[in-house]
Amino acid sequence: MAWHEFVQRLETIQQKHQTNVALKLNPRVALLPHPIQRYDDPFLPFGKAVIQATRDLVCAYVFDLAAYLSVGAAGAIALERTIAYLAGDVPTILHAPFTGQGYSAMADSTGFGVSAITVVTDGDLQFYLQNPPFAAFQMRDDDVVPKQGGNYFAAANTMYLHGEQSQILTMRVTGDDILYGNGTNEFADMLRQSIEQMRHHDH
Repeated sequence: MAWHEFVQRLETIQQKHQTNVALKLNPRVALLPHPIQRYDDPFLPFGKAVIQATRDLVCAYVFDLAAYLSVGAAGAIALERTIAYLAGDVPTILHAPFTGQGYSAMADSTGFGVSAITVVTDGDLQFYLQNPPFAAFQMRDDDVVPKQGGNYFAAANTMYLHGEQSQILTMRVTGDDILYGNGTNEFADMLRQSIEQMRHHDH
């Protein structure tokens, strides 16, 4: 998916879902809701439950690679299957700014198959705009938007990019404070309510 195709897809989904909220999946074993902790490999059922509750409310999913790899191979498998579970409905972004340029195959269709990846340097940004997944966001400490590719201003939990008409598009990235709900059977409903509130609150 070329960068302009990513932009088009994001604009379409933002208009369809009337939202600029991007949900960050950053699972941590100790924080998982109690009904999820009973699974031997809890990250996949957790991801599915989160997606089921939110897929019509968000414009993208941001997957934290480090969080998934914290449980080893089982986490990598859960990440791959969670992304596949979305079946291309919503753009997917692999948050892996530590990976550099050697992980192109990891992100393309033979790997995790994500729509975009996060990177650190200008060189990495340009590399991933020309190699799979062909879309990238650079980690920055400001809200400056590059001509090609996007900016992930983590301190503001916001991603910025130029739209098709050169307007600035934003994605507000959720934090851990809403991901786990109240840790009970109602966690997915509470997560959905929190995203609904974000959608209707002008940032």
